[in-house]
Amino acid sequence: MRIGLFIDTFNLGGAETMLLDIAGLLKASGHTPILLHFGNPYLNEYAAKHGLENYVVPNHKAYKKTLTLPIFAFKTISFLKKLQLDCLHTHLFGSITGMAVPAKLAGIRHVGTLHDVYTIEEAPKRINLLKMAVAFGTKLIAVSSPMRNFYQARGNFKPESLTFVANFVPAYAHSGDRAEVRAELGVNEQDFVIFSVGRLVSLKRFDLIIDAAKICKQTHSDKNIKIFIAGGGELEQPLKQQIAQTQTQGVVTLLGERNDIPKLLSAADTFVLASDTEGMSRSILEAMAAELPIIATDVGGNSDLVVPDQNGYLVPPNNASALAEKFGFLAGEQEICNKFSTCSKQFAISKFGAEQFLAQHLANYQGK
Repeated sequence: MRIGLFIDTFNLGGAETMLLDIAGLLKASGHTPILLHFGNPYLNEYAAKHGLENYVVPNHKAYKKTLTLPIFAFKTISFLKKLQLDCLHTHLFGSITGMAVPAKLAGIRHVGTLHDVYTIEEAPKRINLLKMAVAFGTKLIAVSSPMRNFYQARGNFKPESLTFVANFVPAYAHSGDRAEVRAELGVNEQDFVIFSVGRLVSLKRFDLIIDAAKICKQTHSDKNIKIFIAGGGELEQPLKQQIAQTQTQGVVTLLGERNDIPKLLSAADTFVLASDTEGMSRSILEAMAAELPIIATDVGGNSDLVVPDQNGYLVPPNNASALAEKFGFLAGEQEICNKFSTCSKQFAISKFGAEQFLAQHLANYQGK
């Protein structure tokens, strides 16, 4: 099958990573993925590296404005027809609603993956645009069961119009030598290393992790807790200022944007995600595959990934004290950490494998 994969963003986050994962799986299984975007440099780079068909969708200026969106739709019909797609798979709310009409009029099956709920939470009337997309034949996919339930409640969609496909993560062993990576990071074997990964934006709440580090410095100073945050974004300077103000320079380190996350995770003892909202966290899945205990806020799809007291803990959102309590507890409980590590890897392999993920998407592409 020829599958168009479209996203309207210019960065590389969880949704973009999933799109590229799907492209890789499709190619490996004998299908033809076609990357479609408005000039995303990360998608361009991936396509060049892996020899994929890659097109910049024209008329971005018309796409950006509601009043001119019909013009975009009309002009995009012929563009899509020339690609001879068997299915168009779009990602994120804007891409789904923007391509619903062109795909319908071009006679192409359309599948759209929703990656968040805050788009609707902050503007509830947007659900009507998704209803319009479904009316034009779009099949919606949520990346977690709580997200599917959210959209079902808001949009009252029929079961055949809204489904759930969990993200996947390849099973892999640590790609770095633990001792070497820890030495690079300036920590020793006695330190309890906590990692977090994500864009430095407000929704990810890295400020809570820093506040938790301040609490740990006061209440668990004997545990040698070290926290590393990998990621870039608009809040880098404010977070650096917060680290200075809380005097946690010896506890928290910002690593910036990194392309060696699997290697870094080999140095960790646990993984934390403190977001206010999540779809299906790719970073948690990668940490699970790296055999790490997980501490995460009880939001979105995190409850699909973390089973309390089996592979980690769920804590209330916006609660630095709860984070600090779990940091301090796990830092002193090696046996529990070992148990959680084993379960994380088992969950990653058994519940979130690539074969099941691909099979479910192929079924949706075929209209099954």
